[in-house]
Amino acid sequence: MAEGRIFGGWLNFKFKTLVLFLIIIHPAAAFLFPKSNKLLPGDSLVFVGETLRVTCSSEKLKNDVSKALFKIQAGENSWYQENVTEVDSSTAETHILITENFAAVSSLTCFKEQEYLKAMKIYVEKPLKPVSNFSGFFFDDDEPYSMVKWSNNSEYYLAPQNIKTEARIVTNGTPQNWSHAALCEEIDSCKVDYGGEYYLSFHFNTSHARAHLRREPEYLQPLYETFVESTHMFNLIQNRKTGALTNVQVKNINHTCIDVSWSLPYYFTKKCSNCSSLLYKMELQTSDAAEHLSIRGLQNLEVNEPITVCNLTSFTSYNLTAWVKKEEKNPWSEASSQIQLLTAEDRPLTGPQVTSTSYHVLGPGEKGWRPVRIYWNTQPKSSIRGQITGYEVHEQNLKTKLRLSSNFYASELPIASGSEIKIYTSTKVGPSVSPSVVYVPAADADKGLLESSIDLTVEEILIAKTKMLNVTWKADALDESEGQIILTFYMCEEERPKACLSDYQVTQANLSMGQIELSYVSLSVDLFGYALERSTGQKRGIEWTDCVYQADQIPAKPEDLQAFPGEKSGSVRITWSNTRCDRKKKALVYAYNLTICAQQHPSKASSEGFDVKECRSATYPSDRPSIYVFDNLVADQTYQVYLQAKSLSGSSPEAQTETKSAKVSGSSEGLPTEAIIMIVLLLIVILGAIFCCYIKRHINRVNLQRKKMLMLLSVTDKKQEALDTNEDSGISSAANKQPTVSDPPLLPRREQNPEKEDIPLSPIVVASSMAEANTPEPDGSIKDAPTSDTLKAYVKQNADPSQVSTSAEQDGYGEPQATPDDGLSSEWQDMQYTHAFACTDKPLSIEFNDLQDEGALCSSPESVEKQLVVSNKVSEMPCGVADSGYKAQAFIQ
Repeated sequence: MAEGRIFGGWLNFKFKTLVLFLIIIHPAAAFLFPKSNKLLPGDSLVFVGETLRVTCSSEKLKNDVSKALFKIQAGENSWYQENVTEVDSSTAETHILITENFAAVSSLTCFKEQEYLKAMKIYVEKPLKPVSNFSGFFFDDDEPYSMVKWSNNSEYYLAPQNIKTEARIVTNGTPQNWSHAALCEEIDSCKVDYGGEYYLSFHFNTSHARAHLRREPEYLQPLYETFVESTHMFNLIQNRKTGALTNVQVKNINHTCIDVSWSLPYYFTKKCSNCSSLLYKMELQTSDAAEHLSIRGLQNLEVNEPITVCNLTSFTSYNLTAWVKKEEKNPWSEASSQIQLLTAEDRPLTGPQVTSTSYHVLGPGEKGWRPVRIYWNTQPKSSIRGQITGYEVHEQNLKTKLRLSSNFYASELPIASGSEIKIYTSTKVGPSVSPSVVYVPAADADKGLLESSIDLTVEEILIAKTKMLNVTWKADALDESEGQIILTFYMCEEERPKACLSDYQVTQANLSMGQIELSYVSLSVDLFGYALERSTGQKRGIEWTDCVYQADQIPAKPEDLQAFPGEKSGSVRITWSNTRCDRKKKALVYAYNLTICAQQHPSKASSEGFDVKECRSATYPSDRPSIYVFDNLVADQTYQVYLQAKSLSGSSPEAQTETKSAKVSGSSEGLPTEAIIMIVLLLIVILGAIFCCYIKRHINRVNLQRKKMLMLLSVTDKKQEALDTNEDSGISSAANKQPTVSDPPLLPRREQNPEKEDIPLSPIVVASSMAEANTPEPDGSIKDAPTSDTLKAYVKQNADPSQVSTSAEQDGYGEPQATPDDGLSSEWQDMQYTHAFACTDKPLSIEFNDLQDEGALCSSPESVEKQLVVSNKVSEMPCGVADSGYKAQAFIQ
């Protein structure tokens, strides 16, 4: 009993202790484990356009529901719901309209102010629609089947992977009882091994995989269902599709045409008893997809001849695929196996690619010829039509063949005339059908365009793996009034001087622009040039420029610095190689700094004791000739010369040399070379003027003497005419009564001097040789002078009939002239062009007025002109008389 009481007391103690513990722990448990928050209805599937009711309950909201917040996170977008209402003292609610702004999976979170309470997911989809976008075919072959396809519903749903479509097929033509149909569970297609009837019926049940997340009407009033039904009737005949063509072959391949043959599919050979023809389709596509041909036609199965396909490109690789079908309403058969073919080579259509200015004149040339290069680019493959074997260049009548790797032609072309250069591309078949033509104009075709210089610079700006070229130019000397001028820029990678490794790039700009930027230029491009062309046709070929630079480059040390004594006393002349812009060194020099010092430059030695007055400096522009002269230096003193090149980024190292200033002996500085040249030219002009005056005076003097002689002859003719008249009338004068002089010794006649018979006799020449009289008579007459009768008789006796001519052509004076009859005998008339000489056998003197009248020598005094010329004394007389006489000649013209 005692033990029982003790045990009962112990239990009572334990019970009381437990009750006390529960009383103590209850408030703490309520604090540590509060009543859970609720966000209903939880995760839900909602279609776009529907409204979802959501409630948030929490003890924390008790008597403070106004502080409840609903936040929606839809992808990167988020917002707070505004229409929050109170359900009870600890519950808030909101109504959410689902729009297309929601993501496929959006979230909704409930807060008390900023304190998190609860969250849920909203799965958003577009409404389901019946399946209607069908396509398919009935494959009629030895193992027929039907294939129906439809879209995977991506057109209708935000998350199509959550959609499941089941298709039930009825094969007896009309859907009567779907429960006995076959089941097709593919998401986007269904294959039925059946083809015995004309129709197949398909019934589709489309449902959503998350249909269980659709909520009760308390939270969601559904506008759409989670599944839909649709049916489709499939016509086998209209969708009959045959098997593929087999054994496709290509034969008789030439430049542009091929013949194609094949074996027909099973349907046409085994099942179609009334098939006399079929429709075919062939597609030929180049390997680079640059060319695509589609050929359709009707094939006669009773003949079954190969099909000819033309209009292909020569020497081009094609991939050929073919299809067939029975009727137009049927789908095309399965595609045949693809085969490759290559058309035959042909002559290229054109020559290589050229531009009107793709030529470069290497220099002015000499002896009427100048060196020229013609450049070209590889032409498009479509115009080559074969494998290039080389190039053929025609220059006038000259033909030159070049190897395949050639991209320019060098020749000597005329300076004074234009030249047309024709370039043909050659294959194994032959040269191209037409050439590429470059016309190189004559050197003076447009001097304004050819001789004007352009100050053009090219700045390189490196950008990643390419570079940009900023091209600027000045061409103030070029006049565009005669036609707009176009600049054509050429650039390439240089292989050897002024020659491209491969094709060049071409860009054009108007001259008036003054600047252009060329982007995405390859880093390998290092040769740059330009050409000019007027809109009227005049042009100037490529000028390759070295002025390509980078703005951050510092120039190299100047080269070829030389200093010499100047022309004036105390002057120094300096020269150097002006490399204003060097595409190899990539620096643009805008000026040179020149310094001359009487001792070493302070940068080279200590400046201790250095006098800056000993140095002089100058800045010299780089666009001028590289010659500079320092004047007013101390004569005959050694000077140090320093030269630096300057760019926008800094100065080059100094180049140095030394020389002595000029020293000129004597007080005079001497005349400059220009002054000496002017003096020599002036002397030449003066001497030329004196010579011209002398010649003019000499010609005037000769003309005056001719006039005097003509006047004397005229007077003598009149006197002789009077004498002849007196003789004819029987009157004799005292002179006529003088003793007759015997025939004087004459110059040897032709029979006496046979070796001179080949010398033609000129017009009538009467020569008298006489010696000067020792003592003239008091009356002024010449003693023993031969009379006119004596001379006339001599002339008559020695006339040479063989020299008689009636034509003035013998004298070279034009057409023959008739000789009028003046009453003289025919014997005298026939001697009008006889060449005779008269002289005496002793020293004689003859006066000019004693010459016989022209009647004795010429039958027409009125038609002739006489000229008497007295020459200087001659050293030898024809008759052997003393060497002291005069020789007189009378010319009748």
